[in-house]
This record gives sequence, C-alpha cells and structure tokens, in this order.
Amino acid sequence: MTSVYLQDQLIPEVRCFGCGPANPEGLQLKTIQDGEYIVGEWSPKPHHESILGILSSGIIASLLDCSANWACVMGVVNERKLTGLPTMVTKEFTVRLHAPVYMKSACTIRSKVIEHDGRRITGLSELLQDGKVCASCTLMSVVLDEEFDPANPGERRP
Repeated sequence: MTSVYLQDQLIPEVRCFGCGPANPEGLQLKTIQDGEYIVGEWSPKPHHESILGILSSGIIASLLDCSANWACVMGVVNERKLTGLPTMVTKEFTVRLHAPVYMKSACTIRSKVIEHDGRRITGLSELLQDGKVCASCTLMSVVLDEEFDPANPGERRP
C-alpha cells in the first residue's frame, strides 16, 4: 500500500484507538481512498489474541468501526466538496462475524458508503483474510453541527 495514508495526512494529532496516529497504544489502522472504497491492511499483534490463535472480536469491531467511519467522512467530504473534515460520530453499528480471523496473517479492511440521509451516513465495512470475508459491519455515522468544536467538546464555536 501507499505511504500516504488518510490518517497521517488528515488527522496526525488524533488519538482514536482504532486509527489515531497519535495513539501509540492503539491499533494504528492506516487507510487510503481507492475509488468508492476506503482500504487498509492491518496485522495482528500477540496482545490482540482472544483464544487459540484467533483475533479478539472487540479488535475486529474497532477496525470495522474506524474504517466505516472513514468511508462516511470521506463520502461527506467528496459529496459536499469540503476542504476540511466534518466532525462525525458513530450513532450505531452492527458487527457480524462470518469466520474466525487468525492471528497468523494480515487482514484487509475495506469500506464504502451505502446510504446518505441528510446528516446520517451509512457505511458498510468488511474484514478479509486470505481473500475471504471474515467479518462485516453496517454503521451509521452522524455529522455533528458546524458549531461543534472538537477541541472544546463542551463548548460551541463562536
């Protein structure tokens, strides 16, 4: 994959557990935009194991959540032709586990927008290993109002 990742380019100071470059304890998911998809490669570390060489379902959910949110964010950016990123949060998500994800090999995570409804954007995310879809997620993300200030969450922008 390319070395110009969305996270490093657009949010270098963010501490998100799943994709934040500024969180050394996080998962460090790195993604690119590839047409309608957000795509990333990720490799498990020993402390991500659940049992018997299988990746924790909580880690899977975090990866799918972040990737689907990136698809929603970039969908809004592209649709509205924004120069900055909208502030968005997950409203709800459903994860489906189709097959075990093994610790031994890397995963591909791909996501895309499947529905726009005003401030609500729905994304679909899939985690693949060895070309097989092992988990999927449908996520609804909400664009917060433009007066929301992420630097001071309890206050509104002037």
